[in-house]
Amino acid sequence: MMKYDFDLDLSSKNSVSLIISKIKDGSTVLEFGPAAGRMTRYLKEEKNCTVYIVEIDEDAAKKASKYAEECVIGNIEEFTWFDKFKHISFDHIVFADVLEHLYNPRLVLGKCVELLSESGTVVTSVPNVAHNSIIIDLLHNKFEYRKTGLLDDTHIRFFTYESLIDTVHSCNLEVNWEDAIVKSVGHTEFGNYFDGLPKGVAKFLKKRPSGDVYQFVLELKLQSAYPESSSKRSNIVTTGEYYFSQLYIDCGDGFTESQSIRIKTANNTECCCKFDTTGFENIKSLRLDPLNTNCLLKIKNISCIDMNNEEHIIDDFSSNADYISGDIYLFDNDDPQIIFNPVCTELKEVRIHFGIINYETENENWFLEILNEKNAQSEGLLNELSLIIDRLNVEIKEGQKQLELKEQDLIKESDAAKIEFSRLQDEIRSKDEALKSKMDELESADRQLRLLDNQLSKIYSSRPWKVYSRLFKKND
Repeated sequence: MMKYDFDLDLSSKNSVSLIISKIKDGSTVLEFGPAAGRMTRYLKEEKNCTVYIVEIDEDAAKKASKYAEECVIGNIEEFTWFDKFKHISFDHIVFADVLEHLYNPRLVLGKCVELLSESGTVVTSVPNVAHNSIIIDLLHNKFEYRKTGLLDDTHIRFFTYESLIDTVHSCNLEVNWEDAIVKSVGHTEFGNYFDGLPKGVAKFLKKRPSGDVYQFVLELKLQSAYPESSSKRSNIVTTGEYYFSQLYIDCGDGFTESQSIRIKTANNTECCCKFDTTGFENIKSLRLDPLNTNCLLKIKNISCIDMNNEEHIIDDFSSNADYISGDIYLFDNDDPQIIFNPVCTELKEVRIHFGIINYETENENWFLEILNEKNAQSEGLLNELSLIIDRLNVEIKEGQKQLELKEQDLIKESDAAKIEFSRLQDEIRSKDEALKSKMDELESADRQLRLLDNQLSKIYSSRPWKVYSRLFKKND
């Protein structure tokens, strides 16, 4: 079997399936390094493409050529293919894990640009030399080539994402679309893990962007005359799934991996995990591992949802925490555990809501440092609060003085008002007495007037007055 003669797998996400997805039906394709022609055949028979190939291995070329329009057998960097195909305008040019085998990939890409149609693309997959597995080996003074994989013994050039993009741009190309094949540490051909590394180093590697990218897959197009109008579609996952919460369900056989559920917590500082427990019957006990490393957590809420969608808050639980203060839990071990009994034997969901204060640290006194830091922050707040209280006390005393002065002024004003009021009362009494006297005089005058009026009435009705009145009229 030839070294690179693998079965074509289109059912999973891999570099070849991603590349094929970017090839349009009925297009003209130049494929470098087709090996035995697994992709060549698919492009011809399933996508009705016209495929031209360049392959250095003669036996492989003979197999692949059955599906190719034309075949050039030889070293890519001798450029026989360029002279043979320079009259063709290609819709797609494919490098499936090929560029790393070349001495001068920039020169080859530059030549390809000359054969690319105006709307054509270069589709390539390239291994990532900055994968965490390689770095872990380097930290252990190891750099071992293998028959295949990231350190294939025929690799000549090595790429990180940045160096790959720099190569692309230097060839008058730009990224139109990008994706990546991700393989976490422990799932590669290196067989290594973070064991033996300082926790701080392991934590840094786990969080490092593209640290678990195994291969970059790029679709490249000719650089735009208007760079601001260009846009790149990226599907690259930047970090692996190393941190997770795990729920163990004991249905009578104890806590086992087969009876557990994992949920990725990523690098979130706030986590709300919801475990779907439908399907588990006769639940006897539950164990929640909030994080798979040592950590300092603020556990806010644990609850169970029964089959009637009723939520039950779990307040009674035990843990292997090394320190507890209120809702703060310190787990100074790599297997934090919270154990509690279910509210019923069948549950729809188990939930935990917690905040991550710190995690994965190797300093044996790290939690004391955090607590001291929190205490220092608290002391700072207390000092600030003390200053505020002192300032308020000064303001209160000043306010009290102002109130006392106002009270004195009001008392003075009140005394003056009392004196004025007393004077007005005396004046009113005096005027009232004068008025009463005048009323008495008026009443006396009125009595005299009535008396005179009676006397006058008597005079008018007397006989002498009547005689006098008649005599007076005669004289007139």
